[in-house]
Amino acid sequence: MLVLILCVFLTFSWPQAAAEDSEANALLKWKHSLDTSSQALLSTWSGNSSCKWKGIQCDKSNSVSSIDLTNFGLKGTLHTLTFSFFPNLLTLNIYQNSFYGTIPPQIGNLSKVNVLNFSLNSFHGSIPQEMWTLGSLHSLDLSLCQLSGEIPNSIANLSNLSFLDLGGNTFSSHIPPQIGKLHKLEYLGIAGSNLSGSIPQEIGMLTNLRLIDLSRNSLSDANKLSGSIPESIEKLANLEQLALDINNLSGSIPSTIGNLTKLTMLYLSFNNLSGSIPPSIGNLINLDALSLQANNLSGAIPATFGNLQRLTILELSTNKLNDSIPQGLYNITNWYSLLLAENDFTGHLPPQICSAGSLVFFNAYHNRFTGPVPRSLKNCSSIARIRLEGNQLEGDIAQDFGVYPNLKYIDLSDNRFHGHISPNWGKCPNLDTLMMSNNNISGGIPIELVEATNLGRLHLSSNHLNGKLPKEISKLKSLVELKISNNHLSGNIPTEVGLLQNLRVLDLAANELTGAIPEQVISLPKLLELNLSNNKINGSIPLEFRQFQSLQSLDFSGNSLSGTIPRKLAEVKQLQWLNLSHNDLSGSIPSGLLLCPTTNHSQKSNKVILVVLLSLGTLILVLCAVALSMYIFYGSKRKEKGHSSFEGAHKEVFFSIWSFDGKIMFENIIKATENFDNKYLIGAGSQGYVYKVVLPTGLVVAVKKLHSVIDEEMSDFSSKAFASEIQALTEIKHRNIIKLHGFCSHSQVSFLVYEFMEGGSLDQMLDNDTHASAFDWEKRVNVVKDSWTQFAGTFGYAAPELAQTMEVNEKCDVYSFGVLALEIIMGKHPRDLISQFMSPSMVPIVNDLLLADVIDQRPPQPTKPIDGEVILITRLAFACLSENPRSRPTMDQVSKALITGKSPLPDQFPMIKLGQLR
Repeated sequence: MLVLILCVFLTFSWPQAAAEDSEANALLKWKHSLDTSSQALLSTWSGNSSCKWKGIQCDKSNSVSSIDLTNFGLKGTLHTLTFSFFPNLLTLNIYQNSFYGTIPPQIGNLSKVNVLNFSLNSFHGSIPQEMWTLGSLHSLDLSLCQLSGEIPNSIANLSNLSFLDLGGNTFSSHIPPQIGKLHKLEYLGIAGSNLSGSIPQEIGMLTNLRLIDLSRNSLSDANKLSGSIPESIEKLANLEQLALDINNLSGSIPSTIGNLTKLTMLYLSFNNLSGSIPPSIGNLINLDALSLQANNLSGAIPATFGNLQRLTILELSTNKLNDSIPQGLYNITNWYSLLLAENDFTGHLPPQICSAGSLVFFNAYHNRFTGPVPRSLKNCSSIARIRLEGNQLEGDIAQDFGVYPNLKYIDLSDNRFHGHISPNWGKCPNLDTLMMSNNNISGGIPIELVEATNLGRLHLSSNHLNGKLPKEISKLKSLVELKISNNHLSGNIPTEVGLLQNLRVLDLAANELTGAIPEQVISLPKLLELNLSNNKINGSIPLEFRQFQSLQSLDFSGNSLSGTIPRKLAEVKQLQWLNLSHNDLSGSIPSGLLLCPTTNHSQKSNKVILVVLLSLGTLILVLCAVALSMYIFYGSKRKEKGHSSFEGAHKEVFFSIWSFDGKIMFENIIKATENFDNKYLIGAGSQGYVYKVVLPTGLVVAVKKLHSVIDEEMSDFSSKAFASEIQALTEIKHRNIIKLHGFCSHSQVSFLVYEFMEGGSLDQMLDNDTHASAFDWEKRVNVVKDSWTQFAGTFGYAAPELAQTMEVNEKCDVYSFGVLALEIIMGKHPRDLISQFMSPSMVPIVNDLLLADVIDQRPPQPTKPIDGEVILITRLAFACLSENPRSRPTMDQVSKALITGKSPLPDQFPMIKLGQLR
């Protein structure tokens, strides 16, 4: 009898033990295939009792039912994991690791699996077809896995799915209509995945859906989620969150959206939606957040919005909305963010917007609002940003605003405020920007203002301010821009201004300032613009300009300056505009400064306007300069009536080389390149060649020689053809080319002369505050557009996969371009930011950072239209930094986006968060 019982026991226990051993052996084999550091993290994985191992759970039969390795820090592939040895596996969770390679097709052997979570890994390739056969799946999360390929029709096989997140990948796909067969689905996320086509009507069949996130699918022109919002969406009665923002959706907002009464969040911003806002949205009484900004919506805000008493976020900026704010909105008091800017609103602002003390962001700029500011703003201690510029608001500016411990940015410019500047602004410890220009403000500048020690921008121009500029202003060590022009300030410019070592813009024009120009002001190391015009300043121009190397614009016109023009001015290499007119200056113009061409050849020494250097900004500027040069050429030719400008071989040369003697420059270039010998060639494009030229003075320039030549007779000169040549030169991509010195055309050769930046000088420029301040946003954008694969394989710029493959390919170049682009935008290597984006715990924090706070703070903040290009470049850089090479765009796609692409975000630069750009 005992023998019989023993035999029965062995009959049933032997297969079970064998199964346990096979599972343990399969896991150990997989462990040993991982990186060495990863194996150490699985130190408990030893022996054959896998049920006791960390991350492993078993069922009652001691068969592995769950593998949960969330955030273990593992690195390796799944290819050595034999899935067929785990017939009872219900959960496989490898969230937030560093697995790479493809997802093996053997995943299809997990026939009982309910939960697959591969999110936040570095896979590549497409989702294997076998995964779409796992009919027992309840939850599938492949988000942020850097996958590509298509979402197939066979997705319909996953009929038990309740959770599906495929976001953050790079699918070249539309949403298959068969998704409508996933009737149990409650969560659908395919955000930021490069989807194309329209949202299928079949989505209305998913009546259990509680969340839809199809946002951010408009990075490239080739793939954009487009079409209209499907009418069938009205059937999703259980929907709580709908995010369709940052796409290319068009048409009107369907009125049936008002049937989704459980909605708490509705995001339709940054699309091309048109028509009026449907009043039925007022039925969504559970709404907490409604974002419709950056569309083409028109008409008035529906009165039914007064029903939305739970709203904390309402974003309507950058549309074509008009009329007044409906009275019903006046009763909503729990605002966190209220954005009404760039519309055509009239009437008064809601008075109770901060009565609950929760308002953080408020903008209503560029509308036609009238009347007073909301009275609840005065004691709104929660507020961080206020933008009300460009309206017709009025009131006593000293009485209407209070003390704000969290305020960072406020712009009240271009309104009708009166009264004095309140000393309370000095009690705002985080205040960075205070703008009140173009109002009716009077009185003096309160000394207490200097207690706001974080103040970086102070704009008070075009008011009625009087008194003296307080010397205590020197305490504002963070001040970058000081603009107080067109007021009634008097007295001397305090020498203490020279202590503002971070100052980049100083504009005190059109006041009643007297005395001499302090030498301390001339020594400010980061100054880009200095305007002291139209005052009563006397004395001579200070002689010492040696430290003024970053200066780009200098205007001393309309004063009583005497003496000569300092020769040191010619050494200010960045100077683009110099106006010394309407003074009592005498003597000669220093060599190195050129008189601006003018039809009035007055010889009076007190009317001098000089330009030192023309920056390469846009094609239009170049063409204007060429046209101007032609005008001068023709004028001199008419005066000289046939007298040759040059003799011998150079008599048919047409010059326009700024800051240089054109004839000498031409001869030096021909000699230095040995008549454009190939050994000086550094780049080529379809329309020309680029040569590195070392001039006799030691100056290095880059010369772009055009393939075609200009005809001998200027009557045959075609400005259109020449414009075409210049435009074609943008195809010559070389990251070292920044500034245009001039243009020269000979009967045998035509070329343009640029400043040459030696390779590796980017680090030096960004490390030097003076140079970085002068490295403005237009120049940075131009450098990015000329930057391609120069840094591939360089330490700090190399793509992660180089550590494994050591193979430099195009996708390595793309990654390098992304690092370089961010470095130029941020003013430093972005290693910390990249690391933070790779840490899931940091992602929500980093996503919430404002782009305006992340970019290099040394040059002035970018303004229209260049801010749109900064936004676009940042978006492209993030795309290029994908850890998976297959999910990065190609350089051809990057090139096209830089040339023709536009950011889908509006020109609200200070409000844009990094999360909107990823």
